[in-house]
Formats: sequence, C-alpha cells, structure tokens
Amino acid sequence: MSMIYDESYFKGETICDFYVPPMMKRVWAGLLDMLMVIDNLCRAADLKYYIAYGTLLGAVRHQGYIPWDDDIDIWMFRDDLMRFVELAESILPEYGLEIITPYNDADYNNPVIGIFNGRQMDISGERLAKYYGCPFSMRIDLFPLDNVPDDPSISDAKGRLSDEAWQLADIWNRSVISEREKKRRFDALTEEIGYTPIEGISHKQQLSMLCDMIMISDDIPDSEYVANMRLYHEHPRARFKREWFGEPVYLPFGQVKLPAPKDYDSILRTIYGDYSIIKKGGTVHDYPFYKEQMEELHRTFKKQGTKIPEIFME
Repeated sequence: MSMIYDESYFKGETICDFYVPPMMKRVWAGLLDMLMVIDNLCRAADLKYYIAYGTLLGAVRHQGYIPWDDDIDIWMFRDDLMRFVELAESILPEYGLEIITPYNDADYNNPVIGIFNGRQMDISGERLAKYYGCPFSMRIDLFPLDNVPDDPSISDAKGRLSDEAWQLADIWNRSVISEREKKRRFDALTEEIGYTPIEGISHKQQLSMLCDMIMISDDIPDSEYVANMRLYHEHPRARFKREWFGEPVYLPFGQVKLPAPKDYDSILRTIYGDYSIIKKGGTVHDYPFYKEQMEELHRTFKKQGTKIPEIFME
C-alpha cells in the first residue's frame, strides 16, 4: 500500500508560517498508507466513509494535511461502521493494522474507534521501512455517525447517561470512590437504561461499551440530522443534515483523492464558520502526538549509551 515519495518530500518545510519537521512528514505519509488500506477494504465491501473534521478541512483548504495537524479523522454511518468493524478485525491484521473498540478491548475507554499500526513504538527495520522511517504508534480515528433525535430531551438524556458511563469507566480501576459506590452507580445506570450486565466481561469494559451503545438511535429511522453523538452532546451545533453526505465526492489530498461528503461546504461552515480564514487551532492532544514516544526513544538510546540516529533527531 506504500506510495512513492521523492526524498525531498521528507524535508522540513514551513507551510502557512508553521514549520513541519521531517518526522511529521513521515507520519503524514504513514497515516495516508494506513488510510489506503481502509479505503481498499471499504471499496471491496461497498461501504461508505467520509473524511472528517481537520482532515476534511485540510483537503478543501490545503489539498492535503493542515500544516499543524498530525492525524486523520473519518466518519462512517453506523450501519456501515458495524459491517466495517466485523471485516476489519479479520482483514486489517494482514496489513499490520489493528482496529480497537470498547467491544474488543477491555482497556479501551474511548468512544472513537481507533485503527492503529501497532500499540507501541517500534524501531525495527521492518517498521521503519514500512512507515518511511517513522517508528511511532499511529492511529486513524473513526467517528460513528448516528441519528439525532428530534426531541432534544431524548438527546439530553442520552448525553447524560453516556457521560455517567464514561466517567465511571474512567475511574473504575482507580481508588477515587469506594468499590461499594462504584457498584451502586453501575447498578443504577444499568437499571435505568434496561441493560443486563454480561458475565465474564469486566465492569469497566461494559461501561465503555455502554457509552457507545447509549448513543445509538436505531429506533429513529432516517432522521433529518446525524452526528457523532458524543461530540453533539458537548457541542450542540455539531450536527449535520443527512442530505449533506450522500454519495461521496473525491477531493485531492496529496497523492490521492479522498471521499468527502457531497455538501462539504455546509458541513465545514457548521463546524468552523468561515473556514477560508486560516487559524492555527489546537488539537485534543499535545502536538505532536508522538512527543512522549520520542522522549521514550531518546531515553532508551541514552540508557544503552548508543548514539541516537540522526533520523530520530529531526
């Protein structure tokens, strides 16, 4: 799935008054290769996905990554997503990738599905050759799109219950509250939503699963609006008309073209307002995402008394 890049691509570059270091260029190339594996799987299975958030903005405004972006985001409607997850769990490992969800990983407490090229940093020759000299664990974020209930009280209730599940999962293995209080809150939550706990699955994992399950609105067929319901609960403007998606249109993104919602303009204006104005915005994580991995890498070489290869100093 690797693409061909001129070596000059991997040189540091200032774009829109922002310096993009060589290692970030390697990350960009590696993430795009990972996305092409996903793209091929979706094409073969007739599944639709759409580039989302900063990736969509980058495609429209920069014909590639936003200079200060360091990940790839995609959307998928719930029906296609469920089929994709089932296929991905068996197919992606053939390409050295892994899909992680609250349903298949007891420690994954995240409502966004992650597609990883590995759980940890790897400086083996195989990893470096495959990912253009990048040794870091990288991920693509897959955001489910669900129906938005017409009744705001239903959305509010789903948001509240999902928050409760999220917060309780987050503290389950920590001594923040007593075990008795955790169990009381777990029982109250499952009783309120009519969920029967599953034997053999940890409370924490079930709470992470519930965080996602609560947000599914499969009882509302073809609602006017759709959203990633976790984000919608936090940001009520973050909903989009279903008709804005439709058949994807393909936008240039570096060497490839990626599927975008057909009315991406309306979606971007909903998220960013006047998105033609370039504003250096932050991300939900520290930039670059691999900062801690890089620090760990340097500590490892230092401990071994070995000179750090120049590629890891970029």
